[in-house]
Amino acid sequence: MSDALTVVCLTTVRRRPLAERAIEMFSIHHPGAQRRIIVVDDPIGANATDGVAWVERAFSERQFARLAMLHTDASLMQAVRPMVLRRIVSEATGTVVVLPDDAETFARLTRLIEPTAAVTLCNTRFGPPPLDGKLPDAVDTAALGRIDQDLFSMRADNQRALDFLDAWAACLVRSPHVDTERLAATAFPWLDSLADLPRVECITDAAFPLSVRNADESMRDTVTAALIRWPGFKAETPWLLSAETGELPRVRTTTHAALARLARERAVALTPFFVSEDEPLRAFTHLPNGLPVTNVIRHAYAAGLQRFESGNADEPPNPFAGDATEAFMSWLISPGEATNSGGAAPFVGSFRRLHPELSDSLGSDDDVIAWLNDRGPATGVPRELRPPRPSSAPHPSPPAPAPLSLRPAVEVSGYVDAAFGMGAAARAVVAACRASAIPTLVHRDTRTAHHQDASIDEPSGPADFDGPTPVLVLVRNADALLADPADAIAARKAGRKVVGVWFWEVATFPDRLRPAFALLDEIWVATDFVAASLRAHSDSPPIHRFTFPLPAPIEVSKCESLAHAFACEHHIDDDRFVVAFSFDYDSVADRKNPWGAIAAYKLAFPVADEALADGRRPLLVLKAIGSDRHPIDHDRLVFSIDGRSDVLLIENHLNADGQAGLFARADAYISLHRGEGLGLTVAEAMAAGTPVVVTDYSGTTSFCDADTAWLVPFELIDIPAWTPVYAGCGQWAEPDITVAATYLRSIATGADPAKTMTSNATEQLRRRMTETHDSAPAFITTRVLSLIGAQHPATDEPTMETAVPTLEPVPPSTTETSPAETPPAESVPPLGLGPVILPGVGPTERPPAGGMFAAVTGRVRATVEPMIAAQAAFEQARIIALVEAVQQTRQSVLDLETNARAERQTLTEVIGGVQSHVSNVQSNHDALYATVTELSTATREAAMGQVDLHDAVTRIDARLDDITRQLNAILARL
Repeated sequence: MSDALTVVCLTTVRRRPLAERAIEMFSIHHPGAQRRIIVVDDPIGANATDGVAWVERAFSERQFARLAMLHTDASLMQAVRPMVLRRIVSEATGTVVVLPDDAETFARLTRLIEPTAAVTLCNTRFGPPPLDGKLPDAVDTAALGRIDQDLFSMRADNQRALDFLDAWAACLVRSPHVDTERLAATAFPWLDSLADLPRVECITDAAFPLSVRNADESMRDTVTAALIRWPGFKAETPWLLSAETGELPRVRTTTHAALARLARERAVALTPFFVSEDEPLRAFTHLPNGLPVTNVIRHAYAAGLQRFESGNADEPPNPFAGDATEAFMSWLISPGEATNSGGAAPFVGSFRRLHPELSDSLGSDDDVIAWLNDRGPATGVPRELRPPRPSSAPHPSPPAPAPLSLRPAVEVSGYVDAAFGMGAAARAVVAACRASAIPTLVHRDTRTAHHQDASIDEPSGPADFDGPTPVLVLVRNADALLADPADAIAARKAGRKVVGVWFWEVATFPDRLRPAFALLDEIWVATDFVAASLRAHSDSPPIHRFTFPLPAPIEVSKCESLAHAFACEHHIDDDRFVVAFSFDYDSVADRKNPWGAIAAYKLAFPVADEALADGRRPLLVLKAIGSDRHPIDHDRLVFSIDGRSDVLLIENHLNADGQAGLFARADAYISLHRGEGLGLTVAEAMAAGTPVVVTDYSGTTSFCDADTAWLVPFELIDIPAWTPVYAGCGQWAEPDITVAATYLRSIATGADPAKTMTSNATEQLRRRMTETHDSAPAFITTRVLSLIGAQHPATDEPTMETAVPTLEPVPPSTTETSPAETPPAESVPPLGLGPVILPGVGPTERPPAGGMFAAVTGRVRATVEPMIAAQAAFEQARIIALVEAVQQTRQSVLDLETNARAERQTLTEVIGGVQSHVSNVQSNHDALYATVTELSTATREAAMGQVDLHDAVTRIDARLDDITRQLNAILARL
C-alpha cells in the first residue's frame, strides 16, 4: 500500500472557515497530506474552485440543480457525498480520509490513515442513552445511526471501496423522489446498513470520535481523545456545546470542565471567521429574485418532480438550471397542477401537507387561499406566493350570543398566585378592581411553571349579579393568550367584553402576535412605551394606559431587619459591598441581560475580593429563577462568571420577605436590561432605599429619571435572530457597560449623588402610591362602564349596593375633545355594534341623532353590521378550530410517548427473558453434555475389547454429537 494520504472535507460556503480549521489541525499531526476542501453549494461554473470542479465532474448541471432545489445545505452535503468521493477515490493513491468540517484533531489518527480494510468506519455510540429526558436520546441516536456518517477512510483505487460508495449512492439516488414526506431522506443513517459489506471494518474505541453525542459514556474528568467533533457548535455561544441538543443537553460545560476549556479555545479561534446566520451566503438559499427557498417550496418541487418521473406531468421549472424564475413562480401558484391535494396550486398543496392542523381547520383549498391572503404578511408568506383569492368566498352565519346583563361587574383572570412579574400585575389589577367597588370575581390561572404562593383572598364586596360578568379582564400577554385562547373566544361568543392587560418590552410589536388583537375589545397597558408599541398597528383595539401601582417605600427599621435576615441566611459578611440583580429565565434572559451586569461588575472590580478604600469587599449577588427550564442560559451565566469567588448565584425561590431582603441588603442594584415593559424589580429596589443603575430605555423610564437613578446610556441594536419571543422585532437597547461600571465604582466610593437619588426615589414612590390609590380604581370604573355602554346610575336609583362615582367614559382616541364637541348624554345611542365586534371597533364618538344623517347612518349600519359580525364569527371559528387541532395534537403526542415508553419497557423485559432463557439452555446443555460424556467414557472402559458394544458406543457418540449440533442451532436462532 502506498503511503500517500489525501484528506477530504465537504463543506458549504458559510462553513468553509470551519473546514479550513479542521484540515489545518489534521495536517499538524499528518504532515504531507494532500488537502481537498469541497464546497458543495458554490454555483456551478461561477468562481470555479477545486471543490466546484469535483462537483461538476460528479453531476450534470440539471442533476445538481434538482438536488439544490430539494435539499438544505446540510442535507446537500450528504446527497452529493458518495458521488464526489467516488471520483476522488478512483483518481487518488494511498489512503483517503473523509473529515467532518466540525472536527479538531489532537493526535495522529493511526487507525484511519493505516487502514487494514478497504473502508474503515467509526462508531457514534456504543450503548443507548439513558431515558432521562435529555438530548441526545435514544431517538436521536437511532436517527444519527451507530456509524458516523462524516468520518471514515478508504483505500484509494480499491474496488471494494468503490463498491461501497456505489452502494451508498444507490441508496440516495432516488430517495428524494420516492415520498415527499421523506425529502430529507439523506439524513437516514445509510452507513449502518453498509457496515456489513465485505472488507469494511469499524473502529471500536469508545472515545473516537469524541463528541456531545457520546461524551457521557466515554469521558470523565479529562479529555484524551485524538479527535473531537463539534456538531452544532457556534463561536458566539461557547457555553452551548451543541445547538442540536436544544435546551436539554446531556453534556454541558458546567459538568465537563475539560470540554468547557476546549470550547473556550475553539470559540477564540473561530471568532474572527464568524459569519452571521442571517447573511445569505449560500447560492441556493434564495431564488434569483431574492425570495427564500422554504420547506414549502422544496416540498412543492419534490411533489412535482415525483409526478414528472412517474410520467404524469411535465418537469417543473428549475431556476437553478437556467429556467426562468418567473416560470417557476407561476408554476408554484398556478391552479390545475395535479398534486396530492386534488389539483390545487403546488404551493397550496405543499402548504396543506406541512401544516395539517391549519389545513384541517380551514377545510377547502379556497379557504386556505383566503387564509394565505389574509394572514400572509403575519405568517411570513411573501406576496408573490399567495395565489389569487377566489372570486366568492362563503361566510358562515354568526353564532347567536346568549343574552347578557349589562350591570357593571368584572372578572379578572391571571396568575394571581404566581411569584413573577405577570403574577404581580394580576394582583395589582385585582386590588384596583376591589377598590373600585365594582363586583369582582377572581379566576386563579395556574397555567404557568412559576412557583405558586397564594397571597390574595377571594375579594369581598357586592356580587349580586346572575350569570357571567359582562367584562373579562385577562392579565396575560399576547403570546400566552394565543397559546390558549379558549377562554377569550368563549367570552366573545357569549357577548362579553374582553380586556387584555399586556406588557411588551421592545419598540416593535411583531406581526406574529397580532392575531391576538382579534380576541380583545381593548388593551390596558402600564407605560407609554408599551402603548406606543401597540398603537403602531392600525388593527389594534383601543389602547388605554393606567397608572400601575408601584411598591410602597419600606420603613428603615424593616429594611434593616430584612437585610440582616437575608445576609444571615446566605452567609454574607457585614464588610461586603453588595451589588444585586434579580431576574427570571422565563422572561428571556437575553432581554434581562444578566451577563451585562456581570461584565459591568468585573470591569468595576477587576480583582476578586480586593478591598475598597473603606475596607469593604465587593460581592455580586445574582438571584435567578427558572434555571431548571433553561439549562443553556444557566450554563451561559456560569460560563460568564468564570469561577469568580466574589459572585454569589442564588437559583432558588425566595418568598416576599426574602426578595425584599435581597434589595434591602444590596448597596447597589443594577439592571442593564435591553427592554422592559415596566421593570418591577427596579422599583422594588428603589422602595428598599437602594441606589439603582439602570438602562435609560423603555418601561423603566416611566419612574426612573436623572434625579432618582443612575441612567446608563445605550445604543439600539438589532435583536439577534435566535432570540426567543423577540426575534424579528427590530431593535432593542445595548447598554454601555463602561458607563455602568463607572457608576458602580462611584456608588462604592460613597459619592454624594447616591444619597440624593435614593431620597428622591423614595419621595417619588410615595407620590405615585398616593396617585395610584385614587386613579387606579377610577380607571377601572370608567373603563368597565364604557365597555358595557351603561349610563352612570342616578343617586336616587342605584343599580349596585355601593354607589359608583360619576365618571365620564374615556374614548379610545388619545386626542382630547372639548366639552362643546361632546354630545349630550340623551343623544348618545347604545354603544357598540352588537355582542360580536370586529377587532379594532369599539366605542367611538357618535354624531347627533335624527334627520338625513341618521337615515343614511342607519342604512349603512344595517348593511355593514351583518358583514362585520359574519367576518368576526368566521375569524373566531378559525381560531377555535386551530385550538382544538392543537389540543388534539398535544394529546396524540402524549399518547404516543406513553405507548412508546410502555413498548420500550415491554421490549426490555422480553429481551431480558430471552437472555435468561438462553443462559439456562446453555447451562442445561453443558451439564447434559458432561453427563453423557462421562457415561460414554465409562461404557467404553467397561466394554473394552467388546466389538459389538464398541460399535454401539460409537453410534451413541454420533447421536450425542447430532443432539449437540441441534442445540447449538437453537441457541444461534435465539
